[in-house]
Amino acid sequence: MRELLIFTIAVYQKLSYFLRLTGVPFFAATNCKFHPSCSDYAVLAIESNGAAKGSFQALKRICRCHPWSKGGLDYPS
Repeated sequence: MRELLIFTIAVYQKLSYFLRLTGVPFFAATNCKFHPSCSDYAVLAIESNGAAKGSFQALKRICRCHPWSKGGLDYPS
């Protein structure tokens, strides 16, 4: 399960990169406020905490990513 989740995130990362390069409106102006990015955070969380807990941590991180967020350094614990 862990490998499938990480593979899915990798596909998303490659697809979103391609869409940003081609200028697709939703993806063209995305600048991540956090470091690492939400998808990189998800991979780190899943690798260190397993599929269930890591996915939950990633979901919480995505919920923190909004226009009023200050962002910054944020690594999974």
